[in-house]
Amino acid sequence: MSTCSRTVVTLIQFIFSYICPPCCLSCNKKIRPSLKLFFCEKCEKEFVKSEILNLELKFCQKCFEPLLSDYNEDKEIGIEVCPLCRAVPSVADRTISFYNYHGDQNRLLLFKFKFYRKYALCNFFATIIEQNIKKYFPFLSWDLIIPIPSSPDILKKRGYNHIALLAKNIAKRINIFTTNDILISAKKRCAQAELAPEKRYKNMKNAFAIAENKISDIVGKDILLIDDTITTGATIESAAKVLLECGVNKVDVLTIFRSEHFMRYRVRQLNKVSS
Repeated sequence: MSTCSRTVVTLIQFIFSYICPPCCLSCNKKIRPSLKLFFCEKCEKEFVKSEILNLELKFCQKCFEPLLSDYNEDKEIGIEVCPLCRAVPSVADRTISFYNYHGDQNRLLLFKFKFYRKYALCNFFATIIEQNIKKYFPFLSWDLIIPIPSSPDILKKRGYNHIALLAKNIAKRINIFTTNDILISAKKRCAQAELAPEKRYKNMKNAFAIAENKISDIVGKDILLIDDTITTGATIESAAKVLLECGVNKVDVLTIFRSEHFMRYRVRQLNKVSS
């Protein structure tokens, strides 16, 4: 879409907001006409407070958790990495998340997007992801965006693939191709949210496969893997492993939210390695 076309669309949305004022995506309160059209001022402040990354802080360049000031560059790979990533490295090259999952508002937003077909949230999440990629990762590029596939049973119950919709919206904004027919679900499995952290890796073992007629499409490619939330990392680790085994050059993982369980589970893994 050209700059002129986007301006016209934005102007139409702005005018329409006077005729039919939008509601806050979080609390459903009527919003005064503005160009943001997503949150009321109170909910917007709460959401901004949950942001994980900060240009003023140092972050591990693998998992993007904050680094202590005395952490030094890993000379073997030429980037700053945390002790956890050195001891228990992820399959993925980078694991990026933008907002903290914990907190009533963020849980509610994800729930609405995931189960209640709140398509306005897809537009919102894609917008903030685009903005954050440009802000924090302008040096990164990918050949292909792949969404994490849902189990067929879960997808049938939910009725739509919210991650595929999100990936499609993001792809349009950053001008990268996306498809949901390369990485496919390979077995029946439980919803991760229903399982305790220690059972999630078992649930996701051999959960994904690459469609046989699509393998040549990913060989040598740099992939951005998209999901909504990372909790233990079991889902994205399983998916990234399958992609790399089929000849992908590298896999970066991007999620909207990150659970506090992510660090806790990784510390538990480190303790197992150390014992």
